[in-house]
Amino acid sequence: MGCLIYLTVTRPDITYVVHLVSQFMSAPRTTHFSAVLRILRYIKGTLFHGLHFSSESSLALHAFCDADWVGDPTDHRSITGYCFFLGTSLISWHSKMQTVASRSST
Repeated sequence: MGCLIYLTVTRPDITYVVHLVSQFMSAPRTTHFSAVLRILRYIKGTLFHGLHFSSESSLALHAFCDADWVGDPTDHRSITGYCFFLGTSLISWHSKMQTVASRSST
């Protein structure tokens, strides 16, 4: 599991699912093992989907952020995230589950 967590540094597309599966590593079941195998098959099929930096892209900095509302059905907490692009290259991102459950979105 540690190798998958390390891989999320350059593969933001697997970050969320690796987070979900890693919650069950203290007492994994067959379904969790199947999920890890599915992640590995996805990685094998998308080997060239890592971070790409082009010398031809602009140096314009773009930032995006978003949050869902009650995204985790287990404890009703929301997930907040952001990402920064330099030109067309992703240079930073983060996603975090909020510490408290929201009662309203307004």
